[in-house]
Amino acid sequence: MDRDRLRAFLADPGKTWRWNRGEAEGYHAVELRSDSLRWFFWSHDIAEGVGGATNEHTQTVAEFLAGGPPVEVPPHVVQAVRAHLEG
Repeated sequence: MDRDRLRAFLADPGKTWRWNRGEAEGYHAVELRSDSLRWFFWSHDIAEGVGGATNEHTQTVAEFLAGGPPVEVPPHVVQAVRAHLEG
């Protein structure tokens, strides 16, 4: 167990936005922690051993504010993330 990583995780509860495009096997999400964003798809398919975060992309908040997300994201999610960061 990486205790330093766990402490950092607990010290910054972050914020997560989730959305689904009709998939039954998981959902898309973006997680904000400190000054970085992590975009990913969360798979519920743990029976096949492939569950958890897949298709992960990370970027700094500055990169997001300057150029938007690194993946296709519904406009309402982009607006919500921007409003949170700028508010």
